[in-house]
Amino acid sequence: MDRYTRPPDHGDPSPPYILHTPQRGIYSSPTCHTMRKDSHMVSAHVVMTRDTSYMRKKHWEISTPRGIQTMKTKPKPTFSLARRDAPLEILVQKTGKRTLAIWAADCARRVLPYFTEHAPEDDRPAQALMILWAWIETGTFRMAEIRTASLDAHAAAREIGEDTPARSAARAAGQAVATAHVAGHALASARYAQQAVFRAADAAEAEAAVTSERDWQYGHLLKLLDTAAEHDR
Repeated sequence: MDRYTRPPDHGDPSPPYILHTPQRGIYSSPTCHTMRKDSHMVSAHVVMTRDTSYMRKKHWEISTPRGIQTMKTKPKPTFSLARRDAPLEILVQKTGKRTLAIWAADCARRVLPYFTEHAPEDDRPAQALMILWAWIETGTFRMAEIRTASLDAHAAAREIGEDTPARSAARAAGQAVATAHVAGHALASARYAQQAVFRAADAAEAEAAVTSERDWQYGHLLKLLDTAAEHDR
C-alpha cells in the first residue's frame, strides 16, 4: 500500500488537505472535515495508513499546486482563554475584591518580564500594576485613572502585533488593574498569565507549564485568603 493516499476528487476546486495519522486501517472521507492549522480552519481529508514504519510519526501534509508539502511536527495548539477551571473559579467567587486585586497583580507581575524584555522602553503594563497597587493600599478609586491604565496596557499588547508571551503579559496587566473596578477581571488576568506561560514554552512542555502556573495561582490565592482572614480577626 502506498504510504500516502490521495483522497478521491469530489469536485472540490480547492486543493485537498491530507492528514496522515498513525492509526490502523485506512480511511478517506468522501466529504471534507475541518482541522485547525496555524490558527486557521481549513478543509481536510483524513487518511490513515497501515505502514508500520510510519507508526511512530505524525506528518501534516498539504497538497498545493507545487506538490505535497510536509510538516514533520504538528503545529503547536493554541491556548483557549475560555477553558474552564471549576475549583479556581469557585475560589475566586468566594474572595473579596481587594484580595483578588492583590492576587491579580501578583499573577500579572510573574509574567511581566516577557513584556519588558520585548519592549523595555514601554512602561504601560508596569504602570497599570503600579496604579492597581495604589488603589489596594489607599482604597481611593478614580475611574478615569483605572480605565486609562487598563486601556493603555491593552494598547501596548495590540501594538506587539503577534501572539507572543509579551502580548499576553500586557493583557494580564490590563485585566489586573481593571479588578479595581470589577472583581471578575482578576480571573481574566490569571488566564492571560497562563497564556503567556503557554506561549513561552516549547510545544511538548506547554501544557505542563500551564498546569504548574495554574497550581501556583490557586495556592497563592489560598494563602491570600488565609492572610485576609487573620487580618479580619
